[in-house]
Amino acid sequence: MESFHIMDPDADSVLFLHDRILKDLGCRTLSLRVIKHLLENGADRNAADVHGITLMHLAALPGIWSDSHLKQLTDILLENKTSLTVPDKYGWTPLHWARASDCIDKTGHVARLIQMAEHSSNLITNGPFKVHPDMNTPEDMKSHLFPKAAQMGNVGILQKLVDVVEIADPAMVFKMLAMLHVTAAYYEQNDVLSFLIAKTNRAHVNESEHVYGTNLSIQSGNPLHIASYCGHERVIRQLLDVGAEVNARSGQYQYALIAASAAGHRPIVQMLLDEGANINAKNKENWTALMFAAAKGHKPVVELLLGQNGIRVDSRDITGNTPLSLAASNGHEEIVELLAQQKGINANQLDSVWRRTPLSIAAEMGHYKVVKILLDNGAQVDLADNVTKDTPLAWAAEEGHERVALLLLVRGANPHRQNSIRKTPMAMAGQKGHDKIVRMMSRKGPD
Repeated sequence: MESFHIMDPDADSVLFLHDRILKDLGCRTLSLRVIKHLLENGADRNAADVHGITLMHLAALPGIWSDSHLKQLTDILLENKTSLTVPDKYGWTPLHWARASDCIDKTGHVARLIQMAEHSSNLITNGPFKVHPDMNTPEDMKSHLFPKAAQMGNVGILQKLVDVVEIADPAMVFKMLAMLHVTAAYYEQNDVLSFLIAKTNRAHVNESEHVYGTNLSIQSGNPLHIASYCGHERVIRQLLDVGAEVNARSGQYQYALIAASAAGHRPIVQMLLDEGANINAKNKENWTALMFAAAKGHKPVVELLLGQNGIRVDSRDITGNTPLSLAASNGHEEIVELLAQQKGINANQLDSVWRRTPLSIAAEMGHYKVVKILLDNGAQVDLADNVTKDTPLAWAAEEGHERVALLLLVRGANPHRQNSIRKTPMAMAGQKGHDKIVRMMSRKGPD
């Protein structure tokens, strides 16, 4: 038998035993003989590294061990009375790790650990649900065990959790499962969603909740809202088939149709429209599906929406922006052209804050092709803002957009028109050092 030191003083107080196991992970082998020898010769079976990780935590690592090695390792650790309820620095015990493991259900490992825990203590009162001060409430349960299993799509682990906890608190289980619909929808876990719907009798398919394990901008909503944004067609069909309301208000975008349009998912937009989605529904800022699609440059979605009966092409948000002004501001040329040719579009519509036109905004941003499209479709070349009285040419001149300035001059813009503080576009260009624009303007004398 090889001789080993139990502790490695030069490894940040990490147990040599941990180190040996971790090295074995690289080749997917496990020196069970060595581990057993170390434990029999005085190694602290519950000693933890700087992260609070014990040998039993390592035994519960997901997807690492073969079935035979996993059983042998846990047998060795349990024979040596290694604790199942020692938390790491984040409050997770080996049982937490095991329950969240995707490989566990195939081996029956969770059931074995739970069975061992029940032999030694009351799992609910003294076990992994109560071993850490930050893990004592239903909210903490929601944040850890149940959602992790839902995220990974493991119905088996979810069922085991239900079996264990339901005995002590059935109401809590029902609440936990109700909260997981959005997580299953986000991660496209159809089997988990079916389990949740059946277990809660479809009672929560329209409820909003936070998505577990994501930092994306869309973090909460009802399942249909989340799935529509993420582009999960199978989940959407599954939800609609069990009674999800297509026009239910929820989350950042308020409506599933708006969420799908904002994300550019044309097939889902079509699916939701076919199910009766309100094409002109607005979010809290009065943005419609068409406004989001236009602002984000999703041409296929814009084309689909424009082809629907009853679409309001000139809707305004709370600041007076329209689909056309949003597309123009972001330089989406093809969408601007589509919108500018629609019946009912006003190319000279002023917003309600700065009282500016789409042409004024596009000129400021330097979107040459957008400026040309707007001029070709009826935009007035010298229509000034109502607040500053600056013309599109003034904005282009001040920002140094030479091609845009030249195009506006060719179309008849006046370089000598004064704004509210008596500055001309030529003067504004000169103050910013845009000499080429000044020279272009100087060739056009005063009117």
